[in-house]
Amino acid sequence: MNKYLVILLSAIVIIVGCTSSKKSVQPATEALVDDVEFQQLTEQARQDSMNFELHTKVAKMHSNRGLDDEAISWYDKALQRNSDYIPALIGKGEIFIQQGKQRDGYGQYLRALMLDKSGKYAESIANAIGQPYQISQITHGNHDNAAPCFSPKGKSLLFQSNRDGNMEIYSLELETNYEKRLTDHPAKDEFPVVSPNGKVIAFISTRDDSGASANSESREIYFMDLDGNHVARFTTNDADDWYPSFDSEGNKLLYVSTSGDIRDIAYHKQWSDIYLHDIKKNEIERLTEGKFQTGTPCLSDDGKWLLYNMNPDDNFDIYKMDLETRNTIQLTSGSGNNAAPEFSPNSKQITFFSDRNGNCDIFLMNSDGSNVQQLTCDAMDEAYPRFSPDGKKIVYHARKGEKMQIFWIDLEKPIERDNLVKIIESRMTELAVMK
Repeated sequence: MNKYLVILLSAIVIIVGCTSSKKSVQPATEALVDDVEFQQLTEQARQDSMNFELHTKVAKMHSNRGLDDEAISWYDKALQRNSDYIPALIGKGEIFIQQGKQRDGYGQYLRALMLDKSGKYAESIANAIGQPYQISQITHGNHDNAAPCFSPKGKSLLFQSNRDGNMEIYSLELETNYEKRLTDHPAKDEFPVVSPNGKVIAFISTRDDSGASANSESREIYFMDLDGNHVARFTTNDADDWYPSFDSEGNKLLYVSTSGDIRDIAYHKQWSDIYLHDIKKNEIERLTEGKFQTGTPCLSDDGKWLLYNMNPDDNFDIYKMDLETRNTIQLTSGSGNNAAPEFSPNSKQITFFSDRNGNCDIFLMNSDGSNVQQLTCDAMDEAYPRFSPDGKKIVYHARKGEKMQIFWIDLEKPIERDNLVKIIESRMTELAVMK
């Protein structure tokens, strides 16, 4: 696990806080037919030595069977016959990326784009490298801006920033770029989220640190109005409480707490669970229970499903719980960490961040864990994505140089070919420097 991710996942607990594949079992008869076709086409390609299109098809069949070396050999044969055949270049690039030879893979994609004057293959290459949509940087400056979320109507962003010395909550009007500081306290104020009616901001702060457990400041959840006035403490236990999230009606608040772990150790090492607080009834329900770290909760729009990350093993993965039956489904798996999931406004998709490819990137998947799509691909570490109210954008923070800044992905604007070329060239330069 890279150093930044250790800090980042600690921040899930302290600051700011491979996909389960659902492969169907192929009937034996279909598998047999596939094997026969595979053998027949391979033999046909050997006999028809000049058919570069057939060689490419056979290469793809080898790749699908995990026979990467053989696939590369067939792609090379195709490119020997036609060095400008774009599908062969893309196929070879995909294998290089899978093998961790990213610079070689990007080189194949770049050549394919240079040949693809019509832009026919730009979308498939953008998906292959993991940046299919346009990305814009929202904040700037020589300070950290992080943990963004949209207001309910999508006209402004709330976020945390240390521009005035320590972490405080700010708002940003998107049309005018007007920024306003909402909190002013020597303690850390972080992770803002707005109620669905737009009247209340929940955030976390160390301003009333209980110091009850050991060696680190504990956080509590606070409410305030949109102007930063009428600040009131919401959670009042001696534990560490963080990552607030409203339900779709604004009547209940999800949050993470270490209140179930009575061990006298630092908060970031304690076990954590998810709690649901009915604000009107002032009733608290514990939703998870286990000797590991559980966090970043989110409810589906209908309130039937709880989404969260948990690390029962060495890595964090994403889980979905049916709140009526308490049955739990694991949505991601593999060697990487997957964290901070959030439902789209219609609850059909989930965005999250993962370090499955070496550094933290933003991903999108269906609510059942299928159809995983990588949305960012550069050398920065991107984390904590959140949807806009209309589901058309995803906002997140990323480490740009030494500082964190806020970006968003426009899901309605596919990346343009020229920008894709620049991204690949930049990524190849970054990889060369890293090497």
